[in-house]
Amino acid sequence: MKKPMIGVPLAYCNAGFQPDQASLPTFSDFPFYALRIYEANAIYQAGGAPFYLPYVWEEIDAYLDLCQGLVFPGGGGSFETHIPPHTNVSEYLLNPQANPDLVRTTYELELLSRALKRNIPIMGLCRGAQLINKAFGGELGQVDTLQSPLFEPLVHWYKTPADLAHPITITPGSILAHCAGSEKNFETNSIHHEAISRLGKNLKITARTSDGIIEAIESTSHDWVVGLQWHPEFLLTSLVPPYLLLLLTLAKAPRNLFYTPGENGVQPKELLPIRSIMLDLNIPVLFL
Repeated sequence: MKKPMIGVPLAYCNAGFQPDQASLPTFSDFPFYALRIYEANAIYQAGGAPFYLPYVWEEIDAYLDLCQGLVFPGGGGSFETHIPPHTNVSEYLLNPQANPDLVRTTYELELLSRALKRNIPIMGLCRGAQLINKAFGGELGQVDTLQSPLFEPLVHWYKTPADLAHPITITPGSILAHCAGSEKNFETNSIHHEAISRLGKNLKITARTSDGIIEAIESTSHDWVVGLQWHPEFLLTSLVPPYLLLLLTLAKAPRNLFYTPGENGVQPKELLPIRSIMLDLNIPVLFL
């Protein structure tokens, strides 16, 4: 069976930038694209064929013609989008002197917008989840200003992504809940200073921490748009079923498996247990 093509946009770095290793020699004296290996490895393990999407504005539609899904990865930087006036966007994206945060955000928002119009399955990881929220009109805030004063604050900047940091509670009836099966509460890693402060239009919250931080979101107007505030790609080796199943679902599930259009927008379908669906689709499932 042909593997589904899962597109992953790259991060854009200025000359002299060394990701997470400021004391080491620079990677390149010229601007470059970069991405950790974990996203591609996770997609491959889930049965997909990952391919990277450089910032060529004119080729966005051509990229999407090849995609059966998109994964927007994590990373740092702001969500600045104010390109200088009278600027050719295509040329600016390839300008070595351009602001890297502005370049990345501009490109990813356009890629996301066009993918949403095509109803392509989308997953956002950490920054990618925040990008989805921004595209739907939402806002971000610092984690320490968003934590509920009624509960003990959790640590959300946990520098070791392979370790579990805190539990989350999943909303019943969501895509995430169906992927998690009977596990409505499980632990995630956590590597973020910011979080969603105002939810975008046509999004719903599908997981939170005990201190009130939004950990997962989904679109209510598309078949499969999921944002996770954590990094499941680092946790596949820990054999926690929900992470693997979620990626399997993105890679192989039919478009209308979870939601179907109706008179009042898309409505949840009556679903079989996710493990039964995976077996029906001949997708390997790990039972623990």
